[in-house]
Amino acid sequence: MGKAEASSKQNCLPVKSQTSAKFSNCAPPTRPDVQPAQSNDPYSRFIPIQMKRAIFARSKGQCEYLAPNTLARCPSKAHLQIDHVIPLAVGGKTELKNLRHLCPAHNLKAAQMAGISCLNYFPS
Repeated sequence: MGKAEASSKQNCLPVKSQTSAKFSNCAPPTRPDVQPAQSNDPYSRFIPIQMKRAIFARSKGQCEYLAPNTLARCPSKAHLQIDHVIPLAVGGKTELKNLRHLCPAHNLKAAQMAGISCLNYFPS
């Protein structure tokens, strides 16, 4: 190893250290004209993060669909979607009691039963 290589290695820091040192005192950029999305309108499609967390806590991260005959709960825990029990299209509100976690299959089934599925627009 030459003299130039040794001196350059002494001045080099690992990339992670350089990055963290470079940005350690930086705050995230703020824009006064941009506010976080929020809505107090119960007819809005926007679901606040606090409400999403409450739905997750209530569902324990599992689909909340109950089979009509046996009342057995769907065991799915993957790709859960928040669904309006009474759809917004027919006057439902974005309230905790009107929201539930459903797996994609049961969310589609609920939409089809309500007559608002996007599959109605694609004839077979």
